[in-house]
Amino acid sequence: MTEDRFLQDYQATFETYSSTEDRFINFCAEGRTKGIDSVPVRVIPKNGPEWFGSFKGGKYGGVTGLFSTPSPLELLVVVDGEGYWVNTEDPRDFTILQVGWIRDIQHVVSHQLIVFADSADLYAHRSRKLLWRTNGLGIDGVRFVDHDDNSIYCEVFEPVGEETLKAKVSLSNGAFTR
Repeated sequence: MTEDRFLQDYQATFETYSSTEDRFINFCAEGRTKGIDSVPVRVIPKNGPEWFGSFKGGKYGGVTGLFSTPSPLELLVVVDGEGYWVNTEDPRDFTILQVGWIRDIQHVVSHQLIVFADSADLYAHRSRKLLWRTNGLGIDGVRFVDHDDNSIYCEVFEPVGEETLKAKVSLSNGAFTR
């Protein structure tokens, strides 16, 4: 899945490569083994040399995709729920997102936000900065349904009673009602 919701000054594709390529970089969360079960990505920045990255996936599965960010020079790579926020012109400048495991992503262009859902909460980022996190929104699954200028609407699965609840989350601070 490739999302192009924000402007971007690069091209990025899932593409095979040779690890002998110049400008080859392994991306991996601390404590994980580089290279094994990694996903190859080719990036061509508007103002810089192309490079190839090998991105290690998360332990538990989740979203996989290449996503634009509020910064036109930065790319969000998500592999099996593990998120990497990367400067496309200087790929050694990257951040591994601290978001459990990413199960859903919502671009909110009007607020210059990307909102991530893990199994229990939402995390709103502007560039690499975490702006807010819900606490206790769900227990076993959050799924985006829609958003407007003020709120995100989602479904929250509660295993107790096996029910799906609707939730409304404020884009300004993460406060929610169910």
